[in-house]
Amino acid sequence: MNQPELSHLQTLNLISTQLASIATQILNSKLEAGPSNLSSEPDSVNELLPEAASLFATLKAVNRLSSSTVGDCKSKTNQARAELDSIHLGLQNLVYERRHLEREIKKCHEFESEYQNIAIHPIEEFVSLMEASGTPVPSDSHELMLARLRYELAERKRFEGEKKELLQRKVKLSKDNDEKKAKLDELEKQLDQFVISTKEIQAKMAAQA
Repeated sequence: MNQPELSHLQTLNLISTQLASIATQILNSKLEAGPSNLSSEPDSVNELLPEAASLFATLKAVNRLSSSTVGDCKSKTNQARAELDSIHLGLQNLVYERRHLEREIKKCHEFESEYQNIAIHPIEEFVSLMEASGTPVPSDSHELMLARLRYELAERKRFEGEKKELLQRKVKLSKDNDEKKAKLDELEKQLDQFVISTKEIQAKMAAQA
């Protein structure tokens, strides 16, 4: 629970205790005065009434402030939920990307050992990529195939690196998500307890009125 909320609750409890003490003192004073003095208040009672009135005024002010604080907490809770929803959506996107990459990597792992059956970039596309990057294209057919295979291997390693990076991002986002959810659950629990405490105090005030 945040410090302002804790302070409000402590203040409410303190004022309630003080009012209960004053009520006890007033009752004792009336009992000591006896039935013959019921028409007039003892001096000790008159001295306590202004203090009680001041405490009631403070109690109402703190109660209004507490209600405002509860509203702020609800707003922060909604904001935290929105952030969690955003993180969850991000995790879903990462899972989709991961599955896509896993399918691509699986295809790469399942290729046959004979290079003629390997699904690699077509010659025209490979030559275009090499020329665009300024890399010499071998004229010998065997060297050209080796170059294509090396390029394909490099691409698949790049995909593997992207997969690992995405997995790391997923783990981090999942950890952040769990931490924020734990904080949110704790905040809601404390907020519910605070509301219950406030209602109990209000009930006491209503009973004493």
